[in-house]
Amino acid sequence: MAARYAVSQEPCCSLPDRLLEMCVVIGTDQGIGGLKLNRGSVIVDNNSREDKDVNVFIETFDAEVIGTISDQAVQYWRGGSPNYSPEASPQHLATPIRKKSVYCGMKPIQHPIPAATIRTLPLLFLPDGFHIYTKNIPAHFHAQVLTDITGASFYAMCLTMYRPFLVNHDSEDIHDGCVDIQQGHSGRDGNDSLIECYIPTCVVFISKHALFRTLKNLQSLILPILVEGDMFKSLEKYVLHLTMTPVPPPGSIMLQFRFEGHKFLLPAPVSPGEQVVDLNLLLIFQCLSVKNVMKIINCILVEGKLLFMSQNYALITHVMETMLILIRPLLWQFVYVNVIPHDKLDLVGAPQAFLMGCHSRYRQSLPPHNDVILVDIDSNTIDIPESTFLPTLPEKPHDTVVEQINKLTLSYELFLLDKPVQFVIGEMRKDHQQFQDTINEKIQQIFMDFMVDILGGTMRFLNNKGYFNAESFLLSVSADEKPFYETFTDPECDLFRKFLGDRLKLKRDSFAITLDNRSIAGPMSDSTRGTPPASRRRVGSFLRRGSKLFEDEETKYMVELPTFKLENKNSFFKLCVLTFTTELKNESSSNPARRGPLLYLRGTASLVAGDVKGALKDFQELMSSNRHLFPATLISTILPAGNSSVWDDRELRNFYTQPDVKNQINSRNPAPTTGVVFHFDVIPTKPIDLNGFTEKMQILEIVVEIETCTRLFNTLTLNESGSGKLDCESFQRFYAAWMENQQANTNFQLSMNIDKMEEVLKISGLVKTDMGYGRLVLTSRQLLFAPQRASECKHVNWLRSIAQLKKHGIYSSLSLRVHDTDPSSPKFDAVLNKERNTWYRLVNEMSMGVKLASKAKDEFYARKASRNVILLDALISSADDGSAMHAERLEEAVNYFTHKPGHDATLHEELKHSLISRLNPSQNEPEPFSVDALVYSPGTLDTNDEDRCDPLLFCAIGRSNTRERGRLVVFNAATWIETHLAPIEPQTRIRCMVVVSQSEVWVASRGTQINVLYLDTLSSNHQLNKHVDLISDMKLTDDKTRMVSASLNGQIFVWNIEKFEAVAEYRLKKVSALVSIQLTDTTIWFCTRNYISGLSLSDGSELPQQYKYSLDGRTVELECFLVTGNELWAGSRHAGIIVAWHIQTQQQICELKFEVKGFTHILQVKKDIWFGTKCGQIVVIEGTTRSFVRQLNAHKSCIRSMTTASDRYVITGSSTPEGRIAIWQATDISHLEMTVP
Repeated sequence: MAARYAVSQEPCCSLPDRLLEMCVVIGTDQGIGGLKLNRGSVIVDNNSREDKDVNVFIETFDAEVIGTISDQAVQYWRGGSPNYSPEASPQHLATPIRKKSVYCGMKPIQHPIPAATIRTLPLLFLPDGFHIYTKNIPAHFHAQVLTDITGASFYAMCLTMYRPFLVNHDSEDIHDGCVDIQQGHSGRDGNDSLIECYIPTCVVFISKHALFRTLKNLQSLILPILVEGDMFKSLEKYVLHLTMTPVPPPGSIMLQFRFEGHKFLLPAPVSPGEQVVDLNLLLIFQCLSVKNVMKIINCILVEGKLLFMSQNYALITHVMETMLILIRPLLWQFVYVNVIPHDKLDLVGAPQAFLMGCHSRYRQSLPPHNDVILVDIDSNTIDIPESTFLPTLPEKPHDTVVEQINKLTLSYELFLLDKPVQFVIGEMRKDHQQFQDTINEKIQQIFMDFMVDILGGTMRFLNNKGYFNAESFLLSVSADEKPFYETFTDPECDLFRKFLGDRLKLKRDSFAITLDNRSIAGPMSDSTRGTPPASRRRVGSFLRRGSKLFEDEETKYMVELPTFKLENKNSFFKLCVLTFTTELKNESSSNPARRGPLLYLRGTASLVAGDVKGALKDFQELMSSNRHLFPATLISTILPAGNSSVWDDRELRNFYTQPDVKNQINSRNPAPTTGVVFHFDVIPTKPIDLNGFTEKMQILEIVVEIETCTRLFNTLTLNESGSGKLDCESFQRFYAAWMENQQANTNFQLSMNIDKMEEVLKISGLVKTDMGYGRLVLTSRQLLFAPQRASECKHVNWLRSIAQLKKHGIYSSLSLRVHDTDPSSPKFDAVLNKERNTWYRLVNEMSMGVKLASKAKDEFYARKASRNVILLDALISSADDGSAMHAERLEEAVNYFTHKPGHDATLHEELKHSLISRLNPSQNEPEPFSVDALVYSPGTLDTNDEDRCDPLLFCAIGRSNTRERGRLVVFNAATWIETHLAPIEPQTRIRCMVVVSQSEVWVASRGTQINVLYLDTLSSNHQLNKHVDLISDMKLTDDKTRMVSASLNGQIFVWNIEKFEAVAEYRLKKVSALVSIQLTDTTIWFCTRNYISGLSLSDGSELPQQYKYSLDGRTVELECFLVTGNELWAGSRHAGIIVAWHIQTQQQICELKFEVKGFTHILQVKKDIWFGTKCGQIVVIEGTTRSFVRQLNAHKSCIRSMTTASDRYVITGSSTPEGRIAIWQATDISHLEMTVP
């Protein structure tokens, strides 16, 4: 073998996403040294010839790799090995070297597939062995999927054609096990021993993309040329073209290219990480019944061993690949062999799960097996061994699939029945392609709906810590479905583990899109019901707005590539760059869904064309259009050295040296994400200390607050110092008691008139009460009674109105009496016997929490009490058998756990009309987080329920000195109930937020990036990276078409919010620190540490006037400001000084001083101006008279964020250690006063 090396000029590297990676030619060739006999192979009689000692027509020979072709080189192989020496002697070559380009050294060409793997390809693509045939056999195709050691897949389409040779069939002329052959047709020349034969040659196209249909069509087109002409010379031209043809990234862009005078269309994948579907999904239902297809899916989901058999190798791969598409989003990670070679049938004895295929003729030759499921495609039968347990799929989703598939038009002729007949071949192909694509989309949607039906409910039991509560989930499914889910959700099931891992990563795939649409359309099917307590937020409980799984035809956008010419191959990518540039200039490409893929395509084309700077600029802009397409791995391989001329571009240098961008590019091994945790992973097997106990409590979501975890640990170990260890048995008994309580509460079936946020905490045994025999039910708000054999509960008392609890009775008649605050209300007695003391403690704890929450207008106390009740119940129950550590001193343990220092939550009587509520955004966090940013979004009061949106309060929380991501907490501002909590995709804390719509929020991190956050996916698809310093503020113009952002160094950008493009950049000079901005119709006002000024919104020209405040000859540093009418207000940074100027005259018109450490925020509500301070107070000034109104002691920590809600409320958020939100009535507060709670 010899190699022709790539030219050292353009293109400078290979295209990263291309149609074809390489071509491998397998078979034999003249001059290869003869055909070598394979004595160990199974003999297949292909030609019914009379046997001799050696009959070449019934023997099996060794096939070899003849050559490999890629965009880098053409390599000829000999003896199964590549010869890398360019000086190889000509007689060793199948054909002489055709000079193509200059050599560029002795370095061997690196093909996408290693040489060791290439040597094994003859076994895969000639699975029946290598034989000589007396008659010409029509060419045929079959596909294979190749997987390397890293798990990366390559998709191969094999064209097997039969070329004429002359062979010496005389056994006396066979030497050393080799048979001499000559290429060509018979021309015997009087030599009777030479006869004409046909020998197979495999032309294998290998791609990283599953474009089976496209590869087959391309090979079919060039087949006549390969048969009649110089095969290698033709292949060299075709392969070079196809390896230089780009494949579109995920999005709405399709690429069209011309090949040998015909047009080919390359579709884009639905989402990143998913392969495009380029085969006929309908074919499987023409071979197998729908019920058998569902049975195969069932076998795959429980990770069985499946062997697919047919007399057609192409059909085997087609069916196997279709099955993998139908089970998306599940990814098969076990052994996957499309076609087992005839001499490797012992692979069927593999101990682990597998999907394999083999020819039906070898069924009797298979080794003994009693656990392999045989799928005979030709006879539509499935043979399941008796020893194999196969649980039944959930009935309703299964029957829905069968019904919907049976309704599809499965015949192309039936589809054409009422349509005009096409007589143009191109139009006929187009109609057929359209039919297949339409059917493919329908089939994918049907099976994706099926996967959502059977998998969607599991996500409700997966928490943000990665813990999957399998026990609770199994309790939520019906008895008929339980065997399937017990098998599928088993911790050993890798398919399910990988699925949950993708959900934890918030993977945006077809499953997530379908689940979004399902959540909007209505509730899931019965098979996915089962909801954990409302207070326990789950992965996937998003604010969904929905998106389509498949693009409509009118939204797809086709781009035609320039014509490829071999003589101008080095200029091809320059022409591609021009094509993509033209498309980017079109108005229709301003949509980010189109702009992102076009930028990616132009960037990669520029890179291969040698324009590294142009490529890096496109990749930079790609972050703002579609950051998920940002090719970090590719960029890490081509980033130039620091002294390169590329770094002369200041914008490029600033972007690629940003810490976040550098980390993304240089992260060869990204930090592992949270893994999926099952029950047996959490329960300890040895004594654990406080840290281990806290970690397990948080993973199990029993309790997350560190303070409560510590108190519970000390209670269980009877050690107040926290230095002890908890034994495994005590932990297991406590956990079992907690789980039993949760299950009993979840399974309680009686109708209860309770609020959706009200939680069932405790259910008694059967007891006697004043209302009869039944059960007591304690919720987080009231006490209920469930009469025996009744269908619904009766109300007993609101917890807030319980005046007193009394214990009565002795020995076997222990009762609990409930007194109401209303003397006229009757007392309620319940004979609880052994449960009395427990119920006394639980009801008393919950009642105190509710009353405290009412006094403080803070639901935090009620939520904390409900958690305490659940923990206290488990604490008492776990001591029943006396084996737990705390059992012997249970009374002491209970007293320690319930003892809390007194809470002075009393508000001043007049303040009750001002403070609406307090919120705790960190209620699901171990410790309080700072409220970094607040923003309010008004809802829409549409009579159509589908278009109606409640008002929302977005709260960004974070914590200093931590590597954790920021969180985004969303509250329903109509009820002040938390609707969502999850980590957001940008991994830094948030500086400020601006709501653009109910589903889109612009988020500025505590860095240099602005992320456009979509609430349906909790991810940012667009990242704006123009700033080179920390972003300090953002504001939206009144017409909501532009966003203005500013950074500390005085850099200001004006953004088009639809195109995510910077339409203007202004740079202030000699600015120490630009801390905030305000917008008016024509001016961008800005506040620096030393002065306030403005610049024109249209052209950036700065105003001549500057507003400063000096005290004792020294300039006072400013922190916040407000433009209102013709006045300018500001608050100082380190002193309690408020100052105001008249804008036109620049005269100071007001100066107020307060005993505070400095101001942080300022905002206007009607005539009043509210100032937030560093010591947690609020100062209110009447704007018209500029007079002091009131100073409110709002928080115990610095006020870090403030916002208004439609001029009705003022909302403030504090920093740690408090980390709370307060909602204030914004109108008429002049007569109100507040005391510190």
